[in-house]
Parts: sequence; structure tokens; C-alpha cells
Amino acid sequence: MVEQESRSEIARGSSPASRGPAGAYIEGELGALYLLALLTGNRAPGLPDARVVSVRFQGTEQGFKLDDLIVSGVGSAGDFILEIQSKRDITFSPGDSVYQDVASQIALSTVGSVPEDRHLLGIATQRTSRKISGAYQDVLKWARTADSATAFFNRIDAKGVASKDMRDFVATTRKHLIAGGIADNDQAIWLLLRRMLILEFDFEAMAPIARAHGLALARVALADEDVARAEALWSRLTDLSIKTGTTGGKIDRDSLRADLAEAGFRLAGDRDYGLARAKLAELARNTLAHIGTSVAGVTLPRLEAVAAVDDSSEAHRFIEIRGDSGVGKSWVLRHVAERVARQAPIIRA
Repeated sequence: MVEQESRSEIARGSSPASRGPAGAYIEGELGALYLLALLTGNRAPGLPDARVVSVRFQGTEQGFKLDDLIVSGVGSAGDFILEIQSKRDITFSPGDSVYQDVASQIALSTVGSVPEDRHLLGIATQRTSRKISGAYQDVLKWARTADSATAFFNRIDAKGVASKDMRDFVATTRKHLIAGGIADNDQAIWLLLRRMLILEFDFEAMAPIARAHGLALARVALADEDVARAEALWSRLTDLSIKTGTTGGKIDRDSLRADLAEAGFRLAGDRDYGLARAKLAELARNTLAHIGTSVAGVTLPRLEAVAAVDDSSEAHRFIEIRGDSGVGKSWVLRHVAERVARQAPIIRA
């Protein structure tokens, strides 16, 4: 059965039910998406290298600071933890008090049994504009791929390499983390930046991709004779997320399957695509590795080209990158792929 944990008090800003019907339902859909990853074995947003083994709702009493969802997973590198704080409206700008609060929570986060590079800190939000958020995603990607704090901050400070939006985001985050108690040194700030994720979902869009993905996973989870009940399964998991989120609790795969079977859903058997996923991931890594990122030892940021891709993504789901030979089309493709690599698996075409 689903573990229910009574709580004398829900931490400020934690309970979806306390945020009104719209906020509760959106966070319910967020929980449903992670429960479907748990149910099907598919990779969850923010954990492309791990299989989800449990989803906890409201983890303050267990010491988690970002406690809307705590997703536990296991991969070839070992155990993973992804803490998620859901904020419907957050801009990450210098004057954004919502981001200030979340950054303060991040500053208080501690590393337990899982190494810090596998203990991730996610901020889930409704998708804004990639033209805006793309710069913030790039900062976090640079932090993850930098060899050291010195290399990261040198790149951020280099004229013509990082954009003003990127530098403002680093300065804002640094200010909030220091106010939250983190030491004012590059190493401490970099170590937290490389663990941070911004997870964007579009549940409030006219044609939400996140919900379409959830319904596709629901069809995978159901037995052939029950595939037509995918929307009913999505609704059931959304309601379960809202219900569990009001009091707190942990759901693992066995308890979830038992709950759904009791509700009359006929589920598909285990489908382990681990070997196929590993092969796809290896092919994608090898493909990206062969795309050069510098010319004569100098890295060209091509910020305008990346901004054009971000701008195009606002109106189109499929984007074709064209240009003359040698202008950097492959570099832009690699840049965009690496930006999202921490959030989802990359498939080589």
C-alpha cells in the first residue's frame, strides 16, 4: 500500500493543496508524470541516467529542502536523488522573490548517502520563454561541464563568451545562496550550480507536450486490452499525487501497481529496455563527442545562433538548422543537445 505519513504541519509553500485548485492540479500532473516513469521504467525528467525506484511527496521531515517531490533512482553509476520544488511562477530575475526563497532552500540542502554529483536539486516551473530561460539553462550546463570553479567563472566573465543574462543569473544566484548561508567563494557556488536543474513543463499550454508525453507513457503502462483507458490512468495518477501531496508519503513501484490494480486497471508486464537505452545513449555521446567546439583552440560561443534557435522554438516544435559549410551548424546542434542532456535522454538520428 502507499505509505502515508501524518504531518502536524506542512512547510510553507510545500503543499499543492494549499496553493489553490489550479496549482494543485498542475502539481498533480507533475507528480503523475514521475509516477508513470516509475511505473514504466522510462527515464524521468532530470534523471536521464537512472531508473526511478520511488517517488516521495513532501519530504521535509526526512531532511529534504526542496520537498514537493523527491525522486529516487538507480543507474549504472549508483543511486540518484532528485529533489524538486515546484513553482508555477518564477522568473529567476534579480528582483524575483520566489527565486530568492528557492535559492535559500537550496543553500540549506545537505548531501546524505548519495554523492553530491548524483544528488540533484530541481526547480520545476511552467515553461516560460526559451529566449529567456535558455541563458539560465546554459549557465547550469557550463557549470556541469566545467573542470573547476576557476574554469567556470573565467568563462562566465570572458567578454563576448557569456551573455549579460547569463552573468546576471550567476550574480543573482550567488547573492541568494550567500544570503542563505553558503560561503562567499567560487568553489562553493560552483558546486551548487552544477547540481541545479531548471525543469520546464507546459501543462498550461493550449497543446501541452508534457501531458501528451504522459498519456503516451500511460498507454505503454496499460495492457493491450486497456490502452483506451490511458486518460483515466492519467487522471487517477494526478489525483493520487494530489492526495499524497497533502499529507506526505512515499510510493514505490509495487505499491503503485497494487493501487492501480485495486482500481481496476490492467497493467502491462515488465518491459526492460535498459540495454537498448544504454546503446542509444552511447551512440548519442559518441556522435556529440565528434562535433568540435573550438577553432584553433578558441571556443566560439555563437550566442546569436543559439538565441535564434531558442526564438524559433517558441513557435515551432521542429527546427531545422541550415547554413553554409563551416559556419557552426553542428556546434549549435551539440550545444542544444548538451543543454537538455541532464533533463532527458538524447537520441541520435
